[in-house]
Amino acid sequence: MNGPERVLQIIGTMNRAGAETFLMNLYRQIDRQRFQFDFVRFGSGAGDYDAEIMSLGGRIIEIKGGNIFMRALNMWRYLRRQAYSVVHGHSGFSSAWFIAAARLAGVRKRFLHSHNATLRSGLLARPYGIISRLLGHWAQTRRLTCGELARVELHGTSSDVIMFPNCVELDAFAPDPTARRKIRAEFRVADTQRIILHLARLEPVKNHEMILKLAEQLRNDDRVKFITVGTGSREKWFRKEIDRRGLSCRLTHAGLRGDVPQILAAADVMILPSHHEGFPVVAVESQAAGLHCVFGKAIDPGVDCGLGLVRFLDTGHLTEWTAALVEDLPKVPPFESRRTRLASLNFDSGEAARRYENLLLE
Repeated sequence: MNGPERVLQIIGTMNRAGAETFLMNLYRQIDRQRFQFDFVRFGSGAGDYDAEIMSLGGRIIEIKGGNIFMRALNMWRYLRRQAYSVVHGHSGFSSAWFIAAARLAGVRKRFLHSHNATLRSGLLARPYGIISRLLGHWAQTRRLTCGELARVELHGTSSDVIMFPNCVELDAFAPDPTARRKIRAEFRVADTQRIILHLARLEPVKNHEMILKLAEQLRNDDRVKFITVGTGSREKWFRKEIDRRGLSCRLTHAGLRGDVPQILAAADVMILPSHHEGFPVVAVESQAAGLHCVFGKAIDPGVDCGLGLVRFLDTGHLTEWTAALVEDLPKVPPFESRRTRLASLNFDSGEAARRYENLLLE
């Protein structure tokens, strides 16, 4: 074979979101002399990571179709004309349909990877989930998951699921006093103030209503400053709500940022009040950076890496959240201790890349 083996990653538009960031962390560390990644997107919109992907030698493959059936059909047509030996699906239940297309097209290795913990709502959600599980069971040659809740959602009770945590570049989250000063100056945060950070897509599942309620509760408390980072379908609404509620003095929305490690270096507390999650990459990044974390109980408890930094609270108990955000924070373990612990739990992207290479070679 001439050149590296190309692996087709099916995930959708490569924006700065959890599973997409995990894939980029893996891609940067993979031996690209032996393996290259191509990425399927559905639709014509460019992704945040597209330029970097192409600079690393990857390709963006556009698969069109107005529904899951047409997309799967077009996937099959595309794969019949290509020479992929590995296809890796990351897009939830829809991945089962694309993995089935890969099997029918003769692709030898077909990975089905679960990243989320809850099926979409609606009348057809349950039958769609049942059919997709059956299809995935028939089509896959390897089952992977980022966490226990995500495993159950897509793979059910299957026992042959490989746990493949959402890896991060751990060294990127070493203490950075210069970045901390710079970011805090940018957002006009005093040294004595505590940055409460929320880093997530602006989508209903992320529960930005809770962020607004917390900022309202602490409107007059100069000890804290809320900063939200991300973009999405609700960004315009969110900005309007900040203004309408008169919260601009306490809550700043920073939009999409490419300097996440620096933002984390400047922050003190990460909050994730999501309605549901799989295994959020930002939860690992936050602990690597030494942030105290307050997470909703819908998040996989496996995100707690045993560093004494994570607390889970019911999102229905607003007073508990506000109290947790202003109370004295316990001492943070030093970076080397955090790094060693996270690496032992398979969160280091360098080690994850070697493990992934071994899966590709099996």
